[in-house]
Amino acid sequence: MNSIFSKITAMLIISLCFAKVKAQEIDNGLSEEQYKVIESLFSNRGIDFTIYYQTIDFKSWIELIDLRFKQNTIPCSFEESSLQEIVGELKVAASGISIKTIEQDRLPSNVELTQNLLKKNNSRSYYPTRSISEPIIINDYAYIFDKQNNAETLILFKRDKLNGWAIKCFIEFYLVITD
Repeated sequence: MNSIFSKITAMLIISLCFAKVKAQEIDNGLSEEQYKVIESLFSNRGIDFTIYYQTIDFKSWIELIDLRFKQNTIPCSFEESSLQEIVGELKVAASGISIKTIEQDRLPSNVELTQNLLKKNNSRSYYPTRSISEPIIINDYAYIFDKQNNAETLILFKRDKLNGWAIKCFIEFYLVITD
């Protein structure tokens, strides 16, 4: 009887440990600072935006930025760090991003969330809904991967002591120009 009780207790403890680990993996919360970065991306532009309600964990873009850094085709300058340090830190941080749910009430009023992966345009064709990664914050810099129908861009922000986060530059990976 005692060994059955011990086995059941051990199984319960193991199950609770796995449940705790799984809950940590599915942590859907973005931090207050990450919401401030998202807000700086969409606010004060006089345009309404619709984005997917979850962040994307698309990580292959890190190889693209590594290539752009190596080719020295980055339209930004970094005062505090060398480009190699920034790419290294960004690679490590990007490996830890996950899919997280974005809360509508924490966004600027001009941003609407949608659960539809595809959006219909005027010509009745469908295109992907705009998606963003969770903001990656490293010291005074933040990065958001922004995936739209006609562009994939890494947006770099710099912390401004007075005004919060300001867009520093855009690194285009993919851009379609139409008439």
